[in-house]
Amino acid sequence: MGGLLSGCITRVQTDACERLFQASTPPGGAAPTDTLTAAQAIPLHPWNEPEKLFALLDHFYPAQDGPGSRTVPFRPYLLFAPGTWTIALRYAGGGLSGLGGIGIDGDGDAWAANNQMAGSQSTMYGGIGGTLSELAPNGRPISPMTTGYTGGGVDFPGWASPSPATARCG
Repeated sequence: MGGLLSGCITRVQTDACERLFQASTPPGGAAPTDTLTAAQAIPLHPWNEPEKLFALLDHFYPAQDGPGSRTVPFRPYLLFAPGTWTIALRYAGGGLSGLGGIGIDGDGDAWAANNQMAGSQSTMYGGIGGTLSELAPNGRPISPMTTGYTGGGVDFPGWASPSPATARCG
């Protein structure tokens, strides 16, 4: 939802706000006229034609030819239209999400390959938003709170343990 709101605010397409307001119009209600009202209408009516909102992703941020991610302001983004448009809250540190493997480095820090990011539609065959997380020996997150490490082009590291010697990409 952040990418859709951002698309309107930054006018990523000339008709971005008009399309967002139309797609987020609540059943039997008036179309929003500002992003706050649109942002409230979507989670209050998550079942209301979610495919219309999803179609905005393609209009605002068209998929690139060949492999690679969409150029979007926020990650993760959805791969296909959801059945309902809900907001997921996640309480964890260091970007931990969908762990695929854990390695321990010489300092005792645990490194985890995150195969997905909360809210993404990643599968074992491909994903969006996978990162690396680092935890101190006492379990305190060292990597960034929400995303983990994303530097060096890390995206969907796979289902194996990261190499702690080469994983410092933050």
